[in-house]
Formats: sequence, C-alpha cells, structure tokens
Amino acid sequence: MLECHNLDDAYYQALFEVMWYGYLVQVDEGSFAGQHRLQLKKLSMEIKHPEGMRPFITTPETKAHLAVCTDKYIEEEYINYLMGTKKADNEAYTYGQRINEIVESSSIKWFDGHDMISASVDECEVTQLQVAIEKLKRSPGNNQACIAIERPSDILLADPPCLRTIDMKIVDGKLDFGLYFRSWDGYAGLPVNLAGLQLMKEGVSVMLDRRAGDTCAFSIGYHVYQADWLLACERLGLNTKHWAKIAGERLGCDIQSMVKA
Repeated sequence: MLECHNLDDAYYQALFEVMWYGYLVQVDEGSFAGQHRLQLKKLSMEIKHPEGMRPFITTPETKAHLAVCTDKYIEEEYINYLMGTKKADNEAYTYGQRINEIVESSSIKWFDGHDMISASVDECEVTQLQVAIEKLKRSPGNNQACIAIERPSDILLADPPCLRTIDMKIVDGKLDFGLYFRSWDGYAGLPVNLAGLQLMKEGVSVMLDRRAGDTCAFSIGYHVYQADWLLACERLGLNTKHWAKIAGERLGCDIQSMVKA
C-alpha cells in the first residue's frame, strides 16, 4: 500500500510505481484503442492528510499541454459533474447523476438498534447520498453509508463508469472516504477524481459537523496511456530517453519508439 501525505504526493507516488513497474497492455477497445498503456496489477493507497491543501494537485503545463487539474476547474466545473444531476445529450451517465440517484420518493425507514423508525418525506425525493449522510448522523459507527455508482447494466456500455463505490465512514471523529475504481487513468483521471472527491468529502463533513479525514483508494486497473508517458516523465522529473531505455529492457520492447508515436 502506498502511504501518501496529501493528494499531490499520491499522484506522484502512483505515477512513479506505474512508470517503473507497470506491465504493458495493448488497448484493443475502449478509450485510446490502438495504443498501449502501462498498468499496475494492483494499486492501493492511503492519503493521510488530504484536507485543506490548495492547490489540490500539481500537474504539468507546457506550451503544448494545459494542466489537466487546476483548482478553478475542480471548483467551477468538475464538482458540478460530480455532484450535479444534469447530463449532456452525448453522455450515458454522470457521477453526479448516480450519486444523487433517487432511492425512495414517499417514505424512508431507518433501523436504530432493533427498532424501526419511520420518517415521512411527503413529496420529497430522497437520494442515496442523503440517506448515507442521515445514516452517519444517526449512527456515526455505521458501515452502511456506501454510495453505489455502478449498475449491472453498465457492463453493456461502451464506456462504463470507472469509479464504482464511495464508502463513507466516521473514524476517530473524522469522515473518511474509501474509493474503488474498476479502471483509473493515472495521468489525467486520478488528479481530478481525487481533488473533486476531496471537495465533496469536505462538503459532506460540514453537513455532519465533522472534520474531513483520510482517503483510501483501490484499483486493479490503474494505468497511464502511451500518449501521456512523456508528460508523466515530466511530472516525475525523469529523463524520458533514460526511462524509455530502462523500461524497454524490462518489458522487452521498443518503448522509445512508442513514446515518439
């Protein structure tokens, strides 16, 4: 498991692991079909101090490439995708749509110990996020505040959700997040995902009158696409030719030509 101080440290450590120790995959379908990606067999990380840091994460910016993650983008655009319910015509879903999916429209029932408590919510649409927050308010030790992003039918989508689960727990008086990604773009996806989810966590923490705590994340599909290897080397401060030579020897292929492709 990677033990990370903050989001920026998590970004760096995960990139380092995949660029030096990832295995090579040819992409046959989905995003970037026809290219290759470096992928880790397993990525597990614990981010111990993600709260309050701004900027969230530092990503490279050059004349040819804009930074993939800025605080302005996270706070003004991505958070709407993550928490809003609007979906563009060309989108099959948004994370916000799934997070705020309606679970009940007439009444909700709560377990409190062995007693069932009924709460009337006439003409009110209750989302799974609202239910999860209410569960943690009523029972801070609750293990049921788990937000499901995926649906069984997602397996039929051309681009199913990468984020699958947001597990929320109160630990030592703080709100922790546990995240599972079926697939995770290490260069462009991880920074905005972690930053946006941290902003969400800070907002939910206020609702619970708690402090924002740790983030734990897991994936067996964490990767960096061939198109981003050069930028990943830049973020890590690596000499690209030196890295490509060593990586090519380790993997038994011409990585240098792939970087140029």
